[in-house]
Amino acid sequence: MAGLHRQAVGDSPGALDRYRAAVTIAERVYGDGHPNTASAHAALGLWYARFGQADAARWHLRESRRIEEIHGGIFVNIAETRLPADGSDAVGRALTRARLERDLALCAMEAKCSLPRVLGLSDALADMGRSCQ
Repeated sequence: MAGLHRQAVGDSPGALDRYRAAVTIAERVYGDGHPNTASAHAALGLWYARFGQADAARWHLRESRRIEEIHGGIFVNIAETRLPADGSDAVGRALTRARLERDLALCAMEAKCSLPRVLGLSDALADMGRSCQ
């Protein structure tokens, strides 16, 4: 969250520091195979992708996906366990968006995705944007 805030106010170096710290803390507290660590890797990888650091982005995005595959859909699991009692699904939407962005970034960087896959991910992200307005 701190990384997102720093990024929103235009502090890219501050955002990077916080994304890196989130990965370090998640690995120390939860271990390198935990869903919280995967979401921290995804956020850091997306930051690197946005700022053209493809090698670093690819590594962190792949690490996020590796952990997700071990646990069978961790973003969904995190969303379900963190939903507030009032029924709000803002966390679920944010995590779903992060997963879609991660997968789309990997598709673009690795050039291994079919056009229908890229279009499907893009459409899903667009649909999420419309549903949040």
